[in-house]
Amino acid sequence: MNNDDRSTGVKIEQDLSDRKLIRILYVPPYYECHVDLAINRLVLSNSSIEYRIFTIDEKYLIYDEYGLLNLNQILIMCRELINEHKIQCVLCDKQLGQLIVSKLINEYPQLIGMSFQLTLKCLNKYLMINLIENIDECVPTLFVDSTIDRSINFCTIKNFLIIKNVGFVKPLFSLDKLSSFKFHSWETYENMINKYELFYQRHYQRDTLSLFRTYISPKQYPHLFKPGYIIQPYYDLLTYPYWRHIIASACVFDNDVIMWPLTDGSCGWPFLAEKPLGILSILVCPSQQISLKQQELIYVKFRQHIQKLHQFHYGWIQAEYFISCDDTIHLISIQPNYSVYLCQAYNYVCQFGDPITCIVNLSLKKRPKLPILNGKIVYINRLWTNACGQYTKDLINFHEYKRLKRLGLQESKYILLRLKENDQISNESDEMNDSDGMMELGLIQ
Repeated sequence: MNNDDRSTGVKIEQDLSDRKLIRILYVPPYYECHVDLAINRLVLSNSSIEYRIFTIDEKYLIYDEYGLLNLNQILIMCRELINEHKIQCVLCDKQLGQLIVSKLINEYPQLIGMSFQLTLKCLNKYLMINLIENIDECVPTLFVDSTIDRSINFCTIKNFLIIKNVGFVKPLFSLDKLSSFKFHSWETYENMINKYELFYQRHYQRDTLSLFRTYISPKQYPHLFKPGYIIQPYYDLLTYPYWRHIIASACVFDNDVIMWPLTDGSCGWPFLAEKPLGILSILVCPSQQISLKQQELIYVKFRQHIQKLHQFHYGWIQAEYFISCDDTIHLISIQPNYSVYLCQAYNYVCQFGDPITCIVNLSLKKRPKLPILNGKIVYINRLWTNACGQYTKDLINFHEYKRLKRLGLQESKYILLRLKENDQISNESDEMNDSDGMMELGLIQ
């Protein structure tokens, strides 16, 4: 039964017993029901503990015209909840939400996890490279200062890119996948950059700057106090087998690193269609496309990068890598929070594999159990496209999609792709859609 506090917009799930209480603050924005499923599993595994989840009613949240939340508003409401209730654990789905979580961790000693300063270094791509201390281990990255004349920046970008007209424009911070765009020509870059520069600058001025200015000195990190973006080269994941995209996850308990299974990040659709559909982004958990030797190389590199995170004693960590056929490894990103795409996947393919259960246990200073693979494989397809478009309707059997969504995730299933001989799918869009335009489709074997 829910109680709605209209003065703060706080929505509280009331517990109905006198059992031991674990109070969890769930920071918006929210993504479907994976947290509810994880808490239900915790309740079933230990009936002596009652979990109370505190959330913020989304109707009280303020969005701008780009669909971005007012982070400072959320931070104020979270403080009110923590001050009024004895919160023991804080969860969030989005990477920028993790900045709020880490700031709360700095302010409230009962909360454990990554500090705000270290979280900032992970989420900011420029600072992440400095944190690793070896630029050759990271994806080549160029910082572009928006205050400099655009013609000068354009020449710098041309000289930076190896393949002269193919690259990615990304924000300094890991906002979300839709805040980046790939360009195949300089014309595409010129047509898109105005909108994205405005998007980055507004978000920088309104949200992120006010969040980190208290802790970070402009002299120490001058790039944080300049509006800008980064350019990275394009890695060809379709011309198999040169580059593979791998996601590595782990939890840290009192400096002890517990590794989770590796996941193939972008490996096409060779398993469920008569011909491979490599342009679709398919996650495969556990990894099926790199050798055991390469998996071990990724684990070694991941552990080395975790060791760079000084004063990080408890929490969840995720990193993404490119690995080539000659075993060259480039770090793409470090994310101090779980992946919403992989929560259910880890739960299906592993015993003791659910990341949210792991984080709740960490908050209680309880060592998570080592995940054990059960032989299942999960394929997850992420379609970054407008679900209302006619082309997507031609590709996806939406009747089957809706039917399977009603069934939940309890049985093996997949979404039928209607694929014609010459079909191609573009993952570029002139619109910046939020996660509402994304469909997560999966097959469990």
